Amino acid sequence: MGVDVVSFSFMPVYTGDYLRDTRHLTPLKHGIYLLLLMNCWDQKGPLPRDEQECAGIANCRSADEVDALRYVLSRYFVLMEDGWYNKRMQIEVERAESISRARSDAGRAGYEARAKQLPGKSQAIASTPTPTPTTTPTPTVVTSVVLNPNVSTSDTSSRASARAKREKSRSQQNAETMDEITGKNRKRVRVIDGTVA
Repeated sequence: MGVDVVSFSFMPVYTGDYLRDTRHLTPLKHGIYLLLLMNCWDQKGPLPRDEQECAGIANCRSADEVDALRYVLSRYFVLMEDGWYNKRMQIEVERAESISRARSDAGRAGYEARAKQLPGKSQAIASTPTPTPTTTPTPTVVTSVVLNPNVSTSDTSSRASARAKREKSRSQQNAETMDEITGKNRKRVRVIDGTVA
């Protein structure tokens, strides 16, 4: 058996219809009537024929409560061979079950239509692309050296060496700072001259 599409945990109550037919009821009779209707909805059928079972459903204990139960049963329910029926509740139960069946059938038909369009397992495995590994380029640090004609070559090379060390140290500090900001487990980001490499 399939899953109910219409939830029977929700019971429709048409307040205008209900109040039109029950405005004269006392709060006690309203409570009994609503408890009996809820039971019919949950059971998707009639109340039991036995008055004591109906009294248990409506929590009737005192003589006044049992009298109110008898009044509600005689006024709003019809006794049949298999129990007490409320005409409106039976119509609503049958309507909800009809909607549930129709939605279930439509869902099943939609699934079957989609299933026909899906490739078989062997076709799906054959058509699945194999992922190709990609390589990530490693950033390189480029250092430019400008020669000053007034400075000797040995002095220029020592300055260039010192500058390269400073830039390398700065890029390591930037990378460490980014590690602290983004967390140790993330991809390392290198910042060179204010740009991300």
